[in-house]
Amino acid sequence: RSAPPLPRPHFLRLLAALHDLTQHSTPLYEAVARAGTLLLQLGELNQRPAMDREISQDSLFLAAAAQPMPEIDPNGNPTEPSQEQGTPPSPSKENDPPEEGVWSITLEQFLATMLTEPLL
Repeated sequence: RSAPPLPRPHFLRLLAALHDLTQHSTPLYEAVARAGTLLLQLGELNQRPAMDREISQDSLFLAAAAQPMPEIDPNGNPTEPSQEQGTPPSPSKENDPPEEGVWSITLEQFLATMLTEPLL
C-alpha cells in the first residue's frame, strides 16, 4: 500500500517549513525553491484530466449542465453554499485517491524531485 497523495495545502506547509530551515544558507534555500517550483508545476499537471477521449460540444454542454448553479444574493454576487452542520466530514476522505481535477503530488514525486537537487 502506498502513501496517500499530498494535497496542496499540506504541501505548501511542508515547503514553508523547508524554507524556514534553509533560510540561513542561500544555496540550500535556492535548491528548495527550485524543487518546490517544480513540484507545484507537477501538481498542476496531475490536476489536469486525462485526455483519452475527444471532447465534443455536447460533452462540454452536459458537463456544464451538471454543475450546480451558485446562489445569488440580492446584489447579484455569488454566495457560498451553506454546509449542513450536522454532517461531519468523512475521515476516510483523506485515504481516498485524489479526484480528477484536484491538485496533489505523490510521495515518490516529492522524493524524486527533492533528490534531483545535489545540495538536498
